[in-house]
Amino acid sequence: NIYNCDETGVFFRAFNKRSLCTAIRKGLKDAKQRITAMLCCNADGSHMLYPVIIGNAKQPRCLKHFNPETVKVLYRWNKNAWMDAKIFQDFIVNFAAETLKKNGGEEVWLIMDNCSAHKVPDLVGVKVEKWPMTTLYGSLVNWMPLVSQLIS
Repeated sequence: NIYNCDETGVFFRAFNKRSLCTAIRKGLKDAKQRITAMLCCNADGSHMLYPVIIGNAKQPRCLKHFNPETVKVLYRWNKNAWMDAKIFQDFIVNFAAETLKKNGGEEVWLIMDNCSAHKVPDLVGVKVEKWPMTTLYGSLVNWMPLVSQLIS
């Protein structure tokens, strides 16, 4: 019952840095519009929690008729589309409820990086370990699915 969670930024309007074209196009600025996605699953990948998507609009215009309760995603927002303590605490409470229900009340172990936004409240049945990124990307790659896919 070992889980791993990690977030990543998605620059959805950015162009690829590499392509088949060999000519360099000058004068183009990088697009900075982003969303943040937080993913969480257990060590063997058999239980994946709903992703948390963080945007910078409360109700984006392109998703005018989008109801986040009807799809399997948790949509949150703040001004700069970054993970903050409030969004993370909302995620960790949902994580505790879902994993304890799935594992029949057994204690689960959550491994994550030591980001300053990861403020964890006291939860029954959830043991949280915060490790530095050098440790996460070093020796644990063999059994942490979220990190191993980024490196391979």
